[in-house]
Amino acid sequence: MYFPRVEFTEPGTIDDLVEDAARAGYSVTPRLVHDWVSKGLLDRPKRRRTGRTGSEKGLYDDFQRSLFLAELKTRSAQPRISEIAQLPLMTWMFDGHLVPTRQALRAILTYVGDPRGSKQQALQQARRLIEPLSDPRLGTTRNRRELLYAVRDTFYVGHCNRDLLLAKAAPLFEPRDLYLEVSYSRGRSFWDSAEGYLFELECRVAAGRFVASGSLTTEIMENARGNWRIILGHLTEAELVPLAVSGLMNMLGMFALDSTIIGREPKSPLSWPRSKRPADATKDRDQLGEGKEKAVLNLMAARMWGGHFA
Repeated sequence: MYFPRVEFTEPGTIDDLVEDAARAGYSVTPRLVHDWVSKGLLDRPKRRRTGRTGSEKGLYDDFQRSLFLAELKTRSAQPRISEIAQLPLMTWMFDGHLVPTRQALRAILTYVGDPRGSKQQALQQARRLIEPLSDPRLGTTRNRRELLYAVRDTFYVGHCNRDLLLAKAAPLFEPRDLYLEVSYSRGRSFWDSAEGYLFELECRVAAGRFVASGSLTTEIMENARGNWRIILGHLTEAELVPLAVSGLMNMLGMFALDSTIIGREPKSPLSWPRSKRPADATKDRDQLGEGKEKAVLNLMAARMWGGHFA
């Protein structure tokens, strides 16, 4: 995945988007554009005044035109709509002006989908989460396959069998020295232990249920994004990009798993501080204080990554 390169300097109508696609070698129809708007892959066009000859077609801004081409390119390599939805979500995680929160809210619904709809959809979700453990040096082929199917079944039924999952995951984290060597060789460590892996899985399942329930709001989305930036504010943008969408899901799952930590019900807005840009992370960290918000960050860092939020 990558950030779309801005290729236009002016907004355009739906006809312009279709023509842009044709010039880039893609055959699309206005119906596809409307469908992608409904799924959050594109923002709704800006309405224009109604003239004497009737209403004029709405305008998509220059970035949305560029985003559309980037999504078409992604579709040619990865046709799953849930994978394409990562593009607007990743962009929103770093810049809410290019992709507004209202669009990101629709995009995360598309990204999550309904893993319980079929085992194939659940398997797709499982492969995302098990990918960091797919290195052949970790466990055996049978170990990795059994964990994949166990995670698939978890997404499919929407419930975690902790004992079973820990038993399937543990061989991939042993011996510990080998796991750490493999993990660091891939550029970063993912989980401190099988317990940390299971916690992230629990977060993902809870986030999926929360998103699908219709309880997610734009304010919750923005606050989850702000806290993700706080936790990983020490990383560079290049390091943050591959963690963006999974990080958002983890923050939403953390909230859904235990909203009592911050004293709110899941349907209420989070009280966590916001952050406009990754550069704000240090400032936000200083403003957290010793309250319940810090407890949330510490719990997540300790259980998932074996670290501590100072």
